[in-house]
Amino acid sequence: MVLTSTQLDHSKCEICALESAAAIELHHIIPRTDPRCTENMSNLAIICGSCHNEVHKGIKVIEGRYQTTSGYRLFWHMDGAPHTIRPGVFLLKSGLADIRN
Repeated sequence: MVLTSTQLDHSKCEICALESAAAIELHHIIPRTDPRCTENMSNLAIICGSCHNEVHKGIKVIEGRYQTTSGYRLFWHMDGAPHTIRPGVFLLKSGLADIRN
């Protein structure tokens, strides 16, 4: 999968949806210390500084980026919690579950 920067919103956190271009940072999903690390957008998470700190502390866990029927999405979860696409929407073995309704 090769993503271009135009396929992602660079002004919104992919985890908490904070909209602040000044607060946005890039996180390498596969760490830079890993030889498989790339600078491709498919290996970068666009997240705010607060979420970035929580990822590095292990509070939030990024699983990767996956293709869905509505495009590529960042899959993440709180440590010990179900896999989350965005608040209220979880990845289950059978597919997506939206608990907001």
